[in-house]
Amino acid sequence: MTESWRNSMDVGIVHFMAFPANQDADYVIQSAEYLARDDFWDILEVRRSEKPGVHAKLKAIAQEAGMKLGLGAQPGLLGAKLSLNDQDEAGRKAAIDEVKKAIDAAYE
Repeated sequence: MTESWRNSMDVGIVHFMAFPANQDADYVIQSAEYLARDDFWDILEVRRSEKPGVHAKLKAIAQEAGMKLGLGAQPGLLGAKLSLNDQDEAGRKAAIDEVKKAIDAAYE
């Protein structure tokens, strides 16, 4: 193989798994900046934040670093013990609502 493996894939890191202990918005921004300085990472996956402006800051960090940005829906589902397969309609609706919030945040 004469091509670099970098031509075949992007290497990402799941922020909320690498830094699970603290999901405070300021810490998330600070640790995302730390990861963005490491040119090994091509993609940064983050969780949805309720705090205004966090997504815009993360987007700016990723753009400046030339990284792709992804948003994981699983922290909101798993943290609240929600399941899209819940047999209870209310539980399933709550899971769907959480995923919709994640989609809206990813679009943002």
